[in-house]
Amino acid sequence: MGNPQPAYRQWAPCIAGGQCVKRNAPLVAMLFASLLALGTAAADAPGIQALWATFDDQGKPTGYVRISLHGEEYVGVVERGLPGDTKDRRCEACPGSMRDKNLLGLKILSGVHRHGESYIGGHIVDPFNGKEYRVRLTPSADGTRLTVRGFIGLEIFGRTQTWVREMK
Repeated sequence: MGNPQPAYRQWAPCIAGGQCVKRNAPLVAMLFASLLALGTAAADAPGIQALWATFDDQGKPTGYVRISLHGEEYVGVVERGLPGDTKDRRCEACPGSMRDKNLLGLKILSGVHRHGESYIGGHIVDPFNGKEYRVRLTPSADGTRLTVRGFIGLEIFGRTQTWVREMK
């Protein structure tokens, strides 16, 4: 029957002569177009860098947080409170070095990185009760709302708030 060629020799003409690429050019073009479309879709997805009106778990307004990109991580800082809030309001329940800091200008969100259409990997502090949570941020398709999921351990053990992008 003859000696069968080793596997590498069967592919050698394809690699050396480029016949595989020529034969599969339509497939290669479709693959390239798909990867390009995925990159464009991710670039077109609404970002989270904005001023967000924040709401508690019952939907009551609580203030405004500005999310911005610092280096490679997203951070959120309390930019302003609600009418009637005092400017010297302190974060009395906050942990560690955040305790008794002025609420305005306080960084409550840190260490967040983009992962697909969500933003994960960081922490958020609830300045009203001082609890710190891991966080997942997911913008709505139109970019007007931000789902903020704070959790301890697994995501099922947490709470969700919806923030609204300030358009002013």
